[in-house]
Amino acid sequence: MLTRILSRLMLASLLALGAAATHATPWAFPKEISVASAYNRLYDTNYSADTREGLSDLVADHQVAMRSVWTTADFRFLEMLVFDTASTRAFGLGVNGSFLSLFDPGAWTAPSRGWLPDVRPLFVDLAAFLADAGFDPLTQFSFMQGSAVLTAQNTYRLATPVAGEWLFAFNDNNGLLGGDQDANEPLFCVSSRGACTVPEPGTVLLMLAGIAGIAGSRGRQAWKTRLLRARPV
Repeated sequence: MLTRILSRLMLASLLALGAAATHATPWAFPKEISVASAYNRLYDTNYSADTREGLSDLVADHQVAMRSVWTTADFRFLEMLVFDTASTRAFGLGVNGSFLSLFDPGAWTAPSRGWLPDVRPLFVDLAAFLADAGFDPLTQFSFMQGSAVLTAQNTYRLATPVAGEWLFAFNDNNGLLGGDQDANEPLFCVSSRGACTVPEPGTVLLMLAGIAGIAGSRGRQAWKTRLLRARPV
């Protein structure tokens, strides 16, 4: 009797999982880099990168209050991660009525601009950038995509496991619920400490293995040297 009940419970669980998978909603442009994919790559998480549900889960877990005005006291560095939009409008800062261009993406080429840190199109010290433009480094600014100011209505701000570091995900189709809703137009990281990108887990493991190998090799060599010295002549 107990075996039959457990079997039924297991079957019900499998059916529920199957139903969830069936109702997963894929992205309209699946070859673009999704917000969840970027977050997974940076912070070793496992949100569904290919479905809208993955972004929904990520936002539910990590969304924090979004503002439209910032200073470099909030964060100092910015790194562009993804810019998958057909829009050719530049991304930049709105400062005292002026637009200061940070990154002009040019024409979009299908299927994706890809993972932009591979080519480092934009990593900037915002304080230095403002100073070079003739502004006080602590001057208030807004992020802008063309004429659109990034606000809570069109941008997710996501907390990360790293203190003083956030991801900003802008959706360029009239708000977060407009268009394809993938919010990667652009996706960028801001930080108080420097570059946001980190080695992927596999790379870290290889580095550690290499260090361990070097240490082991040196240890074996030292042992052989001591052994040779101990032998009678």
